[in-house]
Formats: sequence, C-alpha cells, structure tokens
Amino acid sequence: MRRVVVAVVLMTCVPAFADTMSVLSVDPAPCSIANAPGLPITVTFDRPVDPSSFTPARFNAFGRATGRIQGSFVFSRDLTTVSLVPDVVLAAGEPVTVQLSHDLLAMDGSSLRSAGFAWRFWTRTNPSPLELAIVDALSTSLPNEDTTPYGASATDLDHDGWADLTVVNESSNDARVFLNRADGSGLVDPFLQPTFPTGPVPSPNEPGDFNLDGNADLAVANTQGQSLSILLGNGDGTYGPQQQLPLPGIVRGIAVLDVDGDADADVVTANYGANNLSLFLNNGGVFAFAGNFDGGVSGEWGLASADMNNDGIMDLVVGSHTANQIAVRTGNGDGTFAPATTQTAGGAIWMVVTADIDGDGDEDVATANGNSNNGSILRGTGTGGLLPPVTYPSDPFALATDLGDLDGDGDMDWVLSSYGGDWRVYANNGAGSFSFVTEIPSSIASSCATLVDLDNDRDLDLALIDELADELLIVHNSGTAIPGDLDGDGLVNGSDLGVLLGAWGSANAVADLDGDGSVGGGDLGLLLAGWSG
Repeated sequence: MRRVVVAVVLMTCVPAFADTMSVLSVDPAPCSIANAPGLPITVTFDRPVDPSSFTPARFNAFGRATGRIQGSFVFSRDLTTVSLVPDVVLAAGEPVTVQLSHDLLAMDGSSLRSAGFAWRFWTRTNPSPLELAIVDALSTSLPNEDTTPYGASATDLDHDGWADLTVVNESSNDARVFLNRADGSGLVDPFLQPTFPTGPVPSPNEPGDFNLDGNADLAVANTQGQSLSILLGNGDGTYGPQQQLPLPGIVRGIAVLDVDGDADADVVTANYGANNLSLFLNNGGVFAFAGNFDGGVSGEWGLASADMNNDGIMDLVVGSHTANQIAVRTGNGDGTFAPATTQTAGGAIWMVVTADIDGDGDEDVATANGNSNNGSILRGTGTGGLLPPVTYPSDPFALATDLGDLDGDGDMDWVLSSYGGDWRVYANNGAGSFSFVTEIPSSIASSCATLVDLDNDRDLDLALIDELADELLIVHNSGTAIPGDLDGDGLVNGSDLGVLLGAWGSANAVADLDGDGSVGGGDLGLLLAGWSG
C-alpha cells in the first residue's frame, strides 16, 4: 500500500516547530482504492503527539457500509505516528472517510490547525468476471399502498457485520429498513414495521454517525417539504424520531462533511428552488442552520463532497440542472468556502459522485445528466479544477450515477440509472475510460443503484430501486470469496490468522467462517485448510 506525503513544513531561522501541529503523511493514501480492509489507519505528524488527546471523537473514521470504525490507538515510540487499529475487518469496496479534529494536541502544547484534517480512501474488492444476476425482488410497499422509493443507503445498522439497506420513499414520506439476513445468502428481510417518518417527498440521503455514539445515522433531504430530516440510529436496525429543519426552497442534493475542523459530520444541501446551498452545523447530533451561500452555478441540483485540491479539507462539487455546469467550491475549514471554479458539465446534471477514476491520486467526478440522456466523466486537476467532460450514453432520463470496483481490478467502474430504461454498467480500463458491459433490466424505471457487498464474499453487489414498480432488486456479483482470506488481500496467511485470533470467542461475521455464530476452533480449521503462506 502506498504512503503519500500530504503536508511538509520546511522552515529556517525559526523555532523547531511551528505554532500548529501538521500532518506529514497518512496511510491508506487519500483517494486510494485497493486497500486491504484489515490494516490500520495511520497518521504521521511533524512532532510528538499527546496520546491523551486522541479519542474516537477526535480521530473519527466512518465506512459507508461498515459504519463508525471503532478500535484502539497505537502510538510509535517517538509519538509522531498514530494508528487506529479497527476492531473489525472493513467491508469490501467501501469508501472510508477519516476526520481529525483541531483539538488533537502535541506534547509541546500545540494543536492541529483549526481546519482539522480529513481524507477518504476505499477498500479493495476481490476479482470478479462481472456477471450480475437478479436474485430477489422485494416490495417497498404494503398492499394497496404507493411508496415511490427513491434512493437507498447501505450501512450496518445493527452491528452484526452485514450491510443493511435503508430505502427512502417519496410517496409514503418515510424511510424503510431492510435488514440483512446475515446468513451469507446476500438477501434481506422484508422491511421493518413501523417505518420511520421523514418530511414530505424525501429523496437524496447520506449516512454518518452524527452523534458519535457508534450507531449509523441518516440525513435525508425532503425535496418538496423544503426541509432536512436527521434520523439517529438506535444500533438495532431502527431509527429514532426525526429532527426536521426548514430549508429555503426545493432541495435536490445533500452532502455530509466536516466543514469546521471539529471532526464531526455537518450537512450541506443544494436548494434548486432558491438557487443556493444551505449549511447545517452539527453539535452532538443536533443540527442548527448556519446560513445560505452561493453554489457557484444557477439551478443547484447535484451535490457531493471530496477533497478536490488535496489540502486535507473537504470541498463541495455542485452540479447545475439548468445551466449544464459544474462547480467546485473548496473548503476553508471554518465553515466557509472559496469562490467557485466552474466547468461545462456535458448535460443537465441530476446527480454527482466523486472518486479517483483515472488512478492519478486526485478526485474526479461522474455525473448523471437527466434528460440529456447521458453521464459525464470529469477528471480532477488536483488543484480544485475539472477538465472538460467526456460523455457516455445512458437510457432515457439518467437519474443516478454510482462508482465502485465491480470487477476487482483496482479501478472504479460505473453504474448509470435511468428513469426511462434500465441500469447501464460500464467497466473502467484503469485510466478513466469506460466501456459498456451490460444492462440490468428494470420492471418499469431504473431509478437508483447502491453498490455494496451484501453477502460478505468481498465483491460488490447491487441494491437497485425501481420507483414506479415500488421494488427493491437484489443483484449478486459473481466473484468468489477465498475461504480464510479475512483481510481481503487475496492470500490466507499469518495476517488472517491474527484477525481470527483477535476475534476469538466473538460473533465477528467476517471471522466466523463456519457460520455457527462464534469464532472458534472450527473457524481456525477452515482457515488453516486454505493456508497459502
């Protein structure tokens, strides 16, 4: 795994240390994709740190499928390097966001800069021939009920080591949870009842651990209700009552990021009706409106967060539905953003996502362009800019764009969802160019896709939403798990043995190879049988 230098302080004729502590390097590297899921998350600083200042709330890591990453801190002998050693093996193919607080201290009494430090990396997936098969179709509705599902989040809600699905529904104005069966089948149970109310016509949504209690939460933008709903998870697959906050207009996009360096997740929304963005600051899971600001384009619709200029501060990528433009507003780390840089988008943006698509270590952008009937790839410059778009055809009315390493070759593949057709799957050639692979048929309307490993076989499956059929489709990928490969590096060796012994006696879903509910001698025997050295 490569290590990247992210900040270096070189000074002459001044004291040995600057007034603030700096991050010198992080591992896994920012934007990196094929990272072993069992390795620690490591930060090297420019001076010895004060171990007592390092708490889970100040060194905050969240996996999109795993949820909050708990673990122990390990310090180097000279106290300049800190590693978070996770208690669990991270899910395959998931993005992991790490947020370091400005309250982290050095032994000399200095602290990390006021903006804190943040970065994102992805875990690796196993190789797969990318043969996708629909294995189940579930209704999102009760009899004689219309739900109009539109968007899903895949996160482990009940701490059993398996990703669950939360589907938001525009007509029933709620979120519905489909718990993973947790038996290796990769299937989910029918949705829990009662369901979890939101505001009117909920749609874009993002997970996080907003109150830092270790349970996955959900932020939902209510498109017609002109409001934001915060659903705090209870840790058992359910959510508590919503906190609902008003918005100035029709909201179409949402992003979760730390804007002020305190290492908790704040929320920004894209308000199409008001032609602006809104910021909500987080205080222990309670959100407060902090102001509206310009998105840099007119008709703000799609919204995503990523570190677009590699400064360790999360930025905003804003897509216009009316001006066919996309803007990057780089974060200042104090709740404000620098003036936007804009680029043509290649179409009328409906949704934007980010990842390193071309393998150069910088964040890039993939869009779904609504009634332009295409999607765009825009490569990032690494300094906050975007190169001109390259467009690819979709079925009519592209609503959703999603990235993930579906074939396990270490690069990001692409799924485009279209209201007037099917799900279109594209494979990446490793340099950011895509070739069409297959279409997955919809009953009526292929509205949304979620890429997640549902069966824990270390490849990415798909949970697909058909909003007109009120249907959730489960699609399995054809990759095969390597028995005993607990850290996802393609081998069964001492590293996997360490994971198994560390989980001994627990119900760890990854290490429980024989599925008896407890890690023990039977699992050890299976691991040794697959030993590859």
